[in-house]
This record gives sequence, structure tokens and C-alpha cells, in this order.
Amino acid sequence: MPNLLPAPLPLLAQGTAPPPSSLPSPPFFSRYLFEEPLAPAIVLLIASVIVFFIFNTRGEVKKAIGLSSLGAVLAVAVFLLAEFVQTDREKIIAATTPLVSATAAADTSRLSPMLHDQVRLTNDLNLAADELPHGEDWDKARILAQVDSYLGRRWKLKETAILEVQGVIDRPGRGRTQVRIRTTPEVLSIPLISWWRIDWQEDPDGRWRVIGIQPLDLGLPWSRR
Repeated sequence: MPNLLPAPLPLLAQGTAPPPSSLPSPPFFSRYLFEEPLAPAIVLLIASVIVFFIFNTRGEVKKAIGLSSLGAVLAVAVFLLAEFVQTDREKIIAATTPLVSATAAADTSRLSPMLHDQVRLTNDLNLAADELPHGEDWDKARILAQVDSYLGRRWKLKETAILEVQGVIDRPGRGRTQVRIRTTPEVLSIPLISWWRIDWQEDPDGRWRVIGIQPLDLGLPWSRR
């Protein structure tokens, strides 16, 4: 989510504070079987080569070819498995990009279906800004209205970039992403850095939608959690 703060606060929103605590890593087998298959595939290929030379030097050519071929097939299978299986963590990480894109473009017609009807934007930061008061929640209608007002008219953005996205599944059907965003308003031409927490909920049809939005760090020295 881009910064929704009036001047002169955006001019200060470029602090170099440490990022929020990283989200937990995914389970080992899920990560390396479905998300990052390169390492296990390389291990299997190396093992295949080693097995081939061991049995080949013993004169057991058929066994060498058979076992090394099996390792190569398993390496390919690992890649195919990762290609066809998308984990829930990968889904919410992938869904974060169009969410940020639609928000930055103030495209509320595209943004609205991404938001759950019960979505809430909450603010625990101590900001001197009426637009995002401390402790006040925004419902879906207000989120869309503010995006249209600020990013569609008052603070149009000429550049938006996602610098980092982390993701975690907390329990079946619920997950979080933590995203670091750089935005450049047209009127300032100064890049602003912010961190946001996005909570996701899975619909019965398998689609993930945003159920919660929370700023974690807007770059202001007095506003970091």
C-alpha cells in the first residue's frame, strides 16, 4: 500500500530504520520441494554422477546406468512438481503484486474484488495525520474512497516498485505478507519507502483476498512499531 499521508510528512518518510522482523520461513520440505527445487535437483544430479562412477568402476555398468538414470529422473520430477504445485504461501505473495499495482494506480474497480467484504485497515502508529488517525479502522468502503481521493487525485504516483515481499501461512485459510514499497508522487519526485502488513483469507473457492491492512513503517522516526 502506498503512503497516504499529506505534506509535509512524505518529505520525512525516507528513514533508514531497520526493517520489521522477518516473517517465519516456510516448512523445509514445502520450501525445497515446491518453491525452491533447484537445490534438491542439483543434489540428486550430483548423487547420480557419483553413483554412476562408483558402480562403473566396479564393472557394474547396468546398475550404474540404472541408478544414475533414476537420480536424473527424480531431479526432473522435483522440477515438474514445483512447476505444477503452487503453495498457499506462493499464492499470497503473488497476489500482493496486483494488489499494490491496483492501489498505486487508484484503480478501485480492480482493487475492490481483491478486498474481502470484512477487510479493515488498522493503524497502530502514532502519526500526526488526520487522514490516518491512531487506533481508527477503515472499512472496505472507506479504503476504496481514500485510495480514489488520495492516489487518484491528490497524490498521484509516477512510480511504484515492490522492493521485497515476505509471506507466511499462519493456519489453514489465513496468511500474511509483509511488503516493502517505494513510491514516488508526481508532485514531489522524491521516493518514499514504507513497509506494510497484508492479512489474507482464503475463500471457499480457493481465492485469497485481503482481510487486513496495516502500516508497519512509514519511514517516520516516531511512527515505527
